[in-house]
Amino acid sequence: MKRFLAFNIVIGGAILISHLVNYLIVVPCVIGNGCDYDAGKFDGGKVFELLFEQSSDTGYHPEPTLFNFFFVTFIGAMVGICFFKIILRYLLPKTKVSQNCARKT
Repeated sequence: MKRFLAFNIVIGGAILISHLVNYLIVVPCVIGNGCDYDAGKFDGGKVFELLFEQSSDTGYHPEPTLFNFFFVTFIGAMVGICFFKIILRYLLPKTKVSQNCARKT
């Protein structure tokens, strides 16, 4: 139970931190001024179109796509799994399995 709780806390924290870093640091650095991307003024390329969409709902200002959300979640989960393995190796004690737990019939 201790490992399960630690696993969920580490993975959830890593995903939360990855989304915060993405939306507070990466997206403003990549997009900058949203008005520079008005229709027809900027060709962002295929990677930009994959991670950001420009719709008439936002006045053709770029915003992250659903793929961007899932990609950041995946990266956060992978980083969380790596952190959990480090924590498991160095901080959580190893469980000892008794040799006398065979079932008697």
